Amino acid sequence: MAFAIFYNDEDLPVLERVAVDRQSLSMTNTDKQTALAFWNGGLKDWRSAPIEQSPFEGFIPTNTARRIVITFGTLLGFRDLLYRIASANPSLLYLRALADDMGRECGGVEPWPVV
Repeated sequence: MAFAIFYNDEDLPVLERVAVDRQSLSMTNTDKQTALAFWNGGLKDWRSAPIEQSPFEGFIPTNTARRIVITFGTLLGFRDLLYRIASANPSLLYLRALADDMGRECGGVEPWPVV
C-alpha cells in the first residue's frame, strides 16, 4: 500500500535531512534503516514531484505543495519515525509539527491513490 504527503518546498528539506544525514543524527540503527527505506520508497523524488494539493483540501489557487507518493511502510509508521527523531534531535523539532500535520487529510493521505 502507498500513501501520499503534500508539502511545500520549504518543508521538504527537513524531511530530506532525516534520510541524508541519518548517520549523524541521534537514531537507532533500526530507525536509520527505516528512514532510508522511506527515502528510497519515494521521498527521494520530492524535488521532481508534481505540484498538487490533497483531494481532501479546499481548492487553493496559489497552491505550491508537492505530492510525494511513498510506497514503503505506512503513513502512521512514517509519522511515528518522525516523532522519535524529533524527540532525540532538538534541532529537528519541526518534524513533530510535520508529523502532526500528516495526521490531517491535507498533509497525508492513505491509501494512495484514493479509492
